[in-house]
Amino acid sequence: MPPWGPDDFHAFAVHQTTPIPPVVAFMTAVGFLAGQVSLPFTGRVSRGQSTFRDPSLSPRLSIIVGGPRGADQRVLRAHVFWGVAQILNHMIGGHGFTAGTWQLSSGGVEVGTIFFVAGGDAVQRRVGAGSENSTIGGALSQPIPLSELNPASTTALSDSVFFFQFQFVGDLMTMESVFMGAIAALVELAPKPEATTFDDFRASFPGYRAFWVWRSVRRSEEESRLKKEVLVLGVGVAVRFAMSNQDWRALRVTVFANGERPGLVGLGGYAADSEGPIGVVASE
Repeated sequence: MPPWGPDDFHAFAVHQTTPIPPVVAFMTAVGFLAGQVSLPFTGRVSRGQSTFRDPSLSPRLSIIVGGPRGADQRVLRAHVFWGVAQILNHMIGGHGFTAGTWQLSSGGVEVGTIFFVAGGDAVQRRVGAGSENSTIGGALSQPIPLSELNPASTTALSDSVFFFQFQFVGDLMTMESVFMGAIAALVELAPKPEATTFDDFRASFPGYRAFWVWRSVRRSEEESRLKKEVLVLGVGVAVRFAMSNQDWRALRVTVFANGERPGLVGLGGYAADSEGPIGVVASE
């Protein structure tokens, strides 16, 4: 299935307001979806997971999701993933990057709403059952604190378990392609069980020249340590690294493990070529 979901699923702009920088829209969307990936893809988004903002980004932007108007139910997480993918694609394709309200429908039936809220704008929002008039600015859900992983001009990042090393390689790409490929990777990972490991992972968003590729590195007798959580974290820190350096060349990412089983875990990243960045000669 494509990243935007089945043919009868659609996201429609019903209200557009303040212009927003594309990079802020992209980074907020990646952070929001990265925080949803580990939750049931066929489940519904709870109140506590319904709002996201990355406080490191400026100007401020929040993503809020809610159920269909007039219905006492919460939005399906699958619809949120497909909806965000469609919304960003529409923004690139001509709608423009603006805050606003997007209605989600499946089979002609309204199934949810996604708000892109700029700054501290007040918005009449529905979060699951019941509606509330809210000014965004309070405590928001931030499932994965990507803001804490700001590499600035460094070439490596680490958390308590994994260490990521980056190298720009190959040709210049577009920011839009890199981020849409990242969205496609997160949509592809979302339905996978949390314990899934990968020998090889590939994802791309049709129409954009960006291929995200990851490959496990292990001894023959070992199980792959390239787990779903590693790939999700890798996607998030890779786009953060590119954004911080304002460099949109292909990016090679090397993943190492810390702790009890240190060593090389996998190689990956993104490139304009379908084979990915793993074998590309490094740029000067």
